[in-house]
Amino acid sequence: MPFGVVVKLHLAAVLFVTSLILCAVAVTMMSPRMCDFDTVFYPAANDWVSGRYALYDGSYGFFGLPWLLGIIIPFAAFPLSVSHVMWIAFTLLCIIVSVRCCGKFPLYVAALAILNQPMLLMLANGQIDAIPLLGVSISFLAAKRRNLALLSVGLFLVATKPPNLILVSILLLLERWSWRALFLPIVAYFVSGLFIGMDWPYRYILTIQNNPPAIGPQTVLWRSPIPTPIIAVVALVSLIYFGIAIKHDGLTPKTFSLALSANMAYSVYALSAHYVMLIPAFLLLAKNWRIAVLLYIATWSLVLFPFGTWVGVFYPLCLQVVAFADKGIAESATIHAPLKG
Repeated sequence: MPFGVVVKLHLAAVLFVTSLILCAVAVTMMSPRMCDFDTVFYPAANDWVSGRYALYDGSYGFFGLPWLLGIIIPFAAFPLSVSHVMWIAFTLLCIIVSVRCCGKFPLYVAALAILNQPMLLMLANGQIDAIPLLGVSISFLAAKRRNLALLSVGLFLVATKPPNLILVSILLLLERWSWRALFLPIVAYFVSGLFIGMDWPYRYILTIQNNPPAIGPQTVLWRSPIPTPIIAVVALVSLIYFGIAIKHDGLTPKTFSLALSANMAYSVYALSAHYVMLIPAFLLLAKNWRIAVLLYIATWSLVLFPFGTWVGVFYPLCLQVVAFADKGIAESATIHAPLKG
């Protein structure tokens, strides 16, 4: 490789890393001092390494699987002020890589998909949703390439926060070749058991039952004034349609987007920051500027429609409607052939 090209590549890498750090510093300066990274993730990782915290003992509101703590532990080796900047930089890197994994999109589509309220809330609160987002995006790329090892890595990251990604996990594992991708999550299960005991799944469930996540400003349809039976019927119809689409088309960008949006729309527990995991659906469905703008407006529904935090669910519902409305809208977005095993 010519020396000039090498220099340019190194310069680009330095500029990229510098920009990432500067953005992380700026975000950290604007973040509240009592964000989740500072009060939950960093001290939980620090205390676990020091032997002061037994995972799932109720000391911290930590509801991820054990290997999520393993991802956070390296950050705990630094002072909190430094670690927070590193965490935000890592989060931004995860987002950038996630967008790239989903395909090539116009710059304005990528910008609208990430520069919105869920992203701002996730960064401000020091949340970990960029990790499962990266897992979803890597899994999508792996499915396109039929790459078993890459899919295993994707599912490993998806499993760090499974409740909002159950449907997309099932969809990925319905492929005839994909079940072997469970290798890495299974290894992570047993390795976790070596460190914290093989009964950790039982203690994990017990912790959620005895110390459930704080109620907070949940963005779930079940908290709306709409009668519960009506919501249940709509959810059931959506799931039936999703099942029919899977049977007819298999794994496609459309069914992938439906899995993400339906899971989030009818979840019993979701916050606006969790909607960062919907970025792949946004990218795959926004085939023109009108749809992109519509979806972008939906990401700000908490601000635009101050009738209660539940209105935030308008965003995943909007994604669902867009996918339902046009049979070809997602299939032709980035992949021209259905992704079947």
